[in-house]
Amino acid sequence: MYLKYVRREKHVGGKVLTQKYYRLTESYRDSNGKTRQHMLLALGYLPELPTFEQRDMYMRCLNALVLRGEYIICDDKNVSSKVNDTYNELKSRGLINNIITNSRDVAKAEKAREEHERKCGYITTKSFFDQKLTNARSVGMENVCLSILRKLGLEKCLIDNGLSRDEARVALVQVAARVIFPCSEYRTAKYLRNESSLCEMVGVNSEKITKDVLYGSARKLYGIHKEIEDFLHDRVVTMFDIHEKIYLLDLSNTYFEGRYTLSDLLARGRSKEKRTDCKQVVFGAVVNTDGLLVRTDIFEGNAADYKCMQPMIDALKDGTDKENLIIVMDAGMSGVENIKWLKDNHYKYITVMRGDSACTPLSERVVTVKDEKKQDIKLRLVKLDRKPAVNAKTGAMDDYTGDAFLQVDSYAKALKEKSMADRTDALFVDGLKAIDAGLHKAGGTKKRDRVLERLGRLEQKTGTAHLNYDIHFEYDEHDTTTAITWKRKAERVEKQNSFHGKYIVRTNITEKDEETIWNYYNVIRTVETVFRVLKNDLDIRPVYHKSDEGIKAHLHLAILAYWVVSTARYMLRRGGIKAEWWSLRPVMNKQIVATSTASLSNGEKIAVRKCSEPEDDLLQIYDTLKVGHIPIKARKFVWTQKADFKKSESWKSGG
Repeated sequence: MYLKYVRREKHVGGKVLTQKYYRLTESYRDSNGKTRQHMLLALGYLPELPTFEQRDMYMRCLNALVLRGEYIICDDKNVSSKVNDTYNELKSRGLINNIITNSRDVAKAEKAREEHERKCGYITTKSFFDQKLTNARSVGMENVCLSILRKLGLEKCLIDNGLSRDEARVALVQVAARVIFPCSEYRTAKYLRNESSLCEMVGVNSEKITKDVLYGSARKLYGIHKEIEDFLHDRVVTMFDIHEKIYLLDLSNTYFEGRYTLSDLLARGRSKEKRTDCKQVVFGAVVNTDGLLVRTDIFEGNAADYKCMQPMIDALKDGTDKENLIIVMDAGMSGVENIKWLKDNHYKYITVMRGDSACTPLSERVVTVKDEKKQDIKLRLVKLDRKPAVNAKTGAMDDYTGDAFLQVDSYAKALKEKSMADRTDALFVDGLKAIDAGLHKAGGTKKRDRVLERLGRLEQKTGTAHLNYDIHFEYDEHDTTTAITWKRKAERVEKQNSFHGKYIVRTNITEKDEETIWNYYNVIRTVETVFRVLKNDLDIRPVYHKSDEGIKAHLHLAILAYWVVSTARYMLRRGGIKAEWWSLRPVMNKQIVATSTASLSNGEKIAVRKCSEPEDDLLQIYDTLKVGHIPIKARKFVWTQKADFKKSESWKSGG
């Protein structure tokens, strides 16, 4: 017996709905040996069995009960109830005996199947336990990455911008591999051949993927990076119906390791990784409040933050609504020229003031809010006590007209800053004591120049701690240091402590209440998350490439990989899964695809290429991202002992 359905139209509320009307049907052979069909019961629309899995289980249970008298235990109460109702209906109509009579054809079919197995072979018990699992490849994370790339439509974008279909597929594999296994092109090629199923899933011959192919692919991608960014941004905004009001600007840098070459990008600058021994390159990002990229750019390693803001905003796509857009940036970009440029171009902005936070409250009103860690933060509108800043080179003066200034006072931040200041202060004092000890022991550093050199290294190590002390040296007639004394500047330290945990937020937005300004500024944490993912999860550092073209291609490849990560995390957040990318990796890497090989009774061999079933936590991710559970369909290969099985292993080459 089986289910057969016809399509029927129903008129509901003025609309025409098409539904499936099911009939319980059996097959039999007439006197001429021809196969016929006979309807047993009209089951209707089966609203109690809405899914295919339920209907399949229903037919399995019903056939077992009617044909063999076996009752299959089913956890689904709807299925069990429907099976019992159908069986009772068949019994009341006297159809059970007819079905059993017709089931003799089933017995004939079973006998024919056994004869076929005898001729063609079957897996014996011994060969079942002797079967081998080979060519295991990871498939879970690959499934997620490729599904996201297909949702984004990256392959079509690449083809529309001049890449061939084969080049576009290699690019998809490379971007996905960057998300899964971020490493050099040489190691990526080995990974694709030996550990990942990416090539098999996309249809690319993994043997043809070499480091040179990947080098060339990355450079072709960077050649159309603006077109790709515009396409992906428009695609994501449309797909998720995102209305952008705030753009976040920030810069970061990554250092270079290896032998330096003639490069215009590599230069020494302030390294955020404290790698002052290495040259570096700076990259900037414009991000929306959902952590999705809007525009990226690459600058020289010694580029100052304030010089990078205008090119990044100018690079925004034409048609951006400047009047309603708010630019949020940190103190590094809030120079006099940048603020003036933003005002002249009618941009709204929120930034942090440079320098100390000396100010006068405009009123007694203090608003208390909570940060992400549920710690109190006090907000107060203030007036600055200092005069407007002046650009030393151009002579341009800052204009405070129309701006509001918000003092942010965080107790937790104050404790952290005081702890850091006390630590560097203690390190500086310990260094002074070490210098003093060297003056009073044999072989110690005593010469004037050497002592001052030692003090200079100490000051470089401890930042501005030396400004809190008055230091005096005593020398003899041989220019030898005989004594060193120091005294702490109590007033300066006390004034410095009063600024701990406080900073000034400046803005020209029309909403001038404290909490609104704070909420707008607080989203800058999002762009910090972007750089953390790029550096930690996608391993954008260090850079080993020796040419500017290679450096740009390397950074751009990591940025494309971030599009996959950010899109996946956005969809997961909407589905209630709030997790860091590094914590999702082990879950997605649980599913694999492997080849099971066994011998048949007739001497032939059979191999089945099949994916493992995803576990519950991975199923939750798949369902949230709307990704198929089995990325590679099961395939069977049968061959004789004399045949060369290697020619049949088409999954190795993605065929």
